[in-house]
Amino acid sequence: MIDGMDISQLGLAEVRQRLSIIPHNLFASTVRSNLDRFGTASDAALWKCLERAGLKAYVQSLDGKLDASVGENGEDLSVGQGQLMCLARAMAKRSKILIMDEATASVDLETDALIQQAIRRDFAGATAITIAHQLNTIIDYDMIVQMDHSRVAECGTPAELLARPGSMFAELVDGTGPTNEALLCRLAVEHRMELA
Repeated sequence: MIDGMDISQLGLAEVRQRLSIIPHNLFASTVRSNLDRFGTASDAALWKCLERAGLKAYVQSLDGKLDASVGENGEDLSVGQGQLMCLARAMAKRSKILIMDEATASVDLETDALIQQAIRRDFAGATAITIAHQLNTIIDYDMIVQMDHSRVAECGTPAELLARPGSMFAELVDGTGPTNEALLCRLAVEHRMELA
């Protein structure tokens, strides 16, 4: 069950249509085809996605704009620009399920903030599955599933896990140091209060 749907009852094409993965790579092609692989979105929609991802000015500066070339794995882009391009792709697809493998692992703080803001704004009603190592990126998620040796060790809201004696998640938060631990605990409690 994801987002209230039993995906085993959906066809493969429908699951793929509802799902976006924010990977660490891009296709050797154009900006346009990296954003909209099947050519179904209008130029206006693509520009809107680029604007919301913080890349509109950059793409406007390129020769060819939406038709500008993108190298294999986005080699002609910075790591942050590549991640933002993948985020804009997910926006263009209007996915209800977003899968991120540490989308902000290798980016600077400014790009990290842009990505986090866009995820919270543009995917607020979606299910986000995040493989995370930076706890600040998930501390305000509705549910955390803590894995250990490929098995679910615990799950709950961040506030529940932090309050649970012997929680692996709480140990991870504790390991970030007293200042960051206090910040993460405060953010988890604030998020719980927002939901109440």
